[in-house]
This record gives sequence, structure tokens and C-alpha cells, in this order.
Amino acid sequence: MSNKKVMDIPIKKWIHVKAMAKIGDDADGLFDVEITIEGEETKYFHNNKSPSAKIENLSYLQLSSSAAEQTTAYLDNLKIYQRLTGEPEPKEIPNLVN
Repeated sequence: MSNKKVMDIPIKKWIHVKAMAKIGDDADGLFDVEITIEGEETKYFHNNKSPSAKIENLSYLQLSSSAAEQTTAYLDNLKIYQRLTGEPEPKEIPNLVN
């Protein structure tokens, strides 16, 4: 999504983040993100360039902040899904998140 600011995230509101990328042989180096702030319309960010040319696999998930001051964020209901090429619906990957 580049290094430019794309939106403000308010404090004390739930946000829903959905990120989608092709991984492995189907990888094209692009990803989509949908962000819904509680009580607001969903914002869509399509065809963002990945820092890597192709994502070969997903071995870990890292969340970070570029805040200049100490902050706290709470993460709830994290789910990771996999949809194989040709499958209409994604399937949750069980026991991946503890």
C-alpha cells in the first residue's frame, strides 16, 4: 500500500481487516485489503504491490506499528483461510493460531 497514509484508524472503535493474496504458484505479487471501521462503510484497497515479487508461502504473520509513541492494540478473532485455485469458498486453516 506504499508508504503514504491511506486512512485514519480511530481509537476505541473496532475495525475489521481482511487481507487477500495469492500464494505459491498462483502468486502475482499483489494483494487486496478491505478495512471496515465500526459504523462506517468498508474501504477497499486493491492490487497493492507486495514487498516480495511473489509470496511463496505463509510461515508467519507479523503485525507492526509505525507509531512514534508507545501504543496498545488488541487483536481478537484472528482467522486465516486458504482457498485453492478453482474452489469457490475459502476454508479456515485449523489450529494455526493459538
